[in-house]
Amino acid sequence: RQPYLLALHIPLKFFGVLYLVSLLIKAMGAKLAYKIEPILGEKKNLLLISVVTPLAFLLAGFLRSYMGLAILMGSTFMLGYLSPVFDTYMNKRIPSAKRATVFSFRGMISTFFIAPLEPLFGKIADWYSVFFSHILIGIVAIGSFGICMSFIFKEDEGKGENEEKGEG
Repeated sequence: RQPYLLALHIPLKFFGVLYLVSLLIKAMGAKLAYKIEPILGEKKNLLLISVVTPLAFLLAGFLRSYMGLAILMGSTFMLGYLSPVFDTYMNKRIPSAKRATVFSFRGMISTFFIAPLEPLFGKIADWYSVFFSHILIGIVAIGSFGICMSFIFKEDEGKGENEEKGEG
């Protein structure tokens, strides 16, 4: 978030306060996840996360203002929210004997995916602008979430078909 703050000419003395607010918003998302999740259900939660997160980056890139910053700050709610929601869904779907391996693999994959992208988006911000970089992050997030969602919904459709045949 620091390059975005610098691009908006926000004084350095406010960075710590904004970071604290961001962490509090993220914590609130994690705390409220267990209350919101049962209301929306699994598919609506996954769609919400898949739409709101990329949309926040896209809007921040296009708005280039304090409104964009407010949207980014608000998106940290979703970052806090998604972790307990995903963990719950994974715990439901994965047998306990394989759970630790799958969680470890998930962490490794996300690290290998994110690690090269962060410096790449940083270079793009240097070459063009931090706002353009946010737009690209939003586009990549749409693609990533879209791929993940297609697998999840395809798996759910397969379960429904197997249950109808008496196989589930």
